[in-house]
Amino acid sequence: MNSQESNLFSFGNINRLILFGGGAIMVDFLKQSKSLEIVVFTAERFLSSKIDLQGTIFEDFLKQKNLPYVVSPNINNDQRVDEFIDECTLGLSISAPWIIKQSFIDKFEKGKLINIHSAKLPEYRGGGGSTWKILNGEKKGGFTIHFITTGIDDGDIVYAQEYEYPEDCIYPEQRDKIDLEKCKKGLTHLFDKIEKNESFSIESQHEEISGYFPRLNTEKNAFLNWDWKIDDIVSFVRAFSYPYEGSKTYCNGRLYKLKMVKVGRKSYFHPFLNGLVIRKNESELVVAHTEGEIIINGIADVDGNEALSKIRLGDRFQTEKSKIEEAMNFRAIYTAKGLKN
Repeated sequence: MNSQESNLFSFGNINRLILFGGGAIMVDFLKQSKSLEIVVFTAERFLSSKIDLQGTIFEDFLKQKNLPYVVSPNINNDQRVDEFIDECTLGLSISAPWIIKQSFIDKFEKGKLINIHSAKLPEYRGGGGSTWKILNGEKKGGFTIHFITTGIDDGDIVYAQEYEYPEDCIYPEQRDKIDLEKCKKGLTHLFDKIEKNESFSIESQHEEISGYFPRLNTEKNAFLNWDWKIDDIVSFVRAFSYPYEGSKTYCNGRLYKLKMVKVGRKSYFHPFLNGLVIRKNESELVVAHTEGEIIINGIADVDGNEALSKIRLGDRFQTEKSKIEEAMNFRAIYTAKGLKN
């Protein structure tokens, strides 16, 4: 659907919904009662993902809900989807792992294949979610429901919302929780309007403010550079922390994961002191930096055990340049089966 053709769009009569993908937003959406017939096309990497604190996996959840589902390695070549598509079918992508081709888009009546993206568009196309936003100092969240094209998150916008994150919302886990609730309400609003056969005001995306951010992998991308500015170090640690394992660095040749840090007293230390532990107590380490003190409140070893007691006064945190270069050069590519490289 091209917004230049018309500013208004109606989905018409919809009685079947095909969901493509998986993840928290889809699970939450499926927990709500629907009058529509629903079928799920998902990928292998979603099946064993845990969806709650009890350890329930996505596949068991689908079975418990008695929802028909199909595991597809490549939705573009999967003819099983054809039997579910007619003029009253809407396709909704929620974290779908496949690169959609035009031949697949053409299976649906014009405009009846959409995606929900848990970030503002066009500023935050791609993946990596809250991590990129924290790194960039982004204070606003958002979600966008848009038509699917062969491009990356560049289709015309059906419905979107922006909102401010609270000041104490500093970790991905906190932001993801807010995003999930907002997406839930957004999808409810969308389907309420569809059920009433109301029209949507369609908007084009503004390419001049667009940005693309690739997916990230904490194991590969999260190595910390102690020569960065102090605020950049703090934001980096927070961006790769909860629910992730934390940013990575070394001390005495051992790998550690930093999870909780903050800026301490502002002062000057020579660059030679960067990463040096100058003070400690039972609950924190104080590390020198050219712009002041960095306070570490949470640090774990490679096994995830609390490791503050293992660090001594005078020890130094360092990350080899080769590790930092590898982290910056590594691009996480996920397929239907999981991480590719």
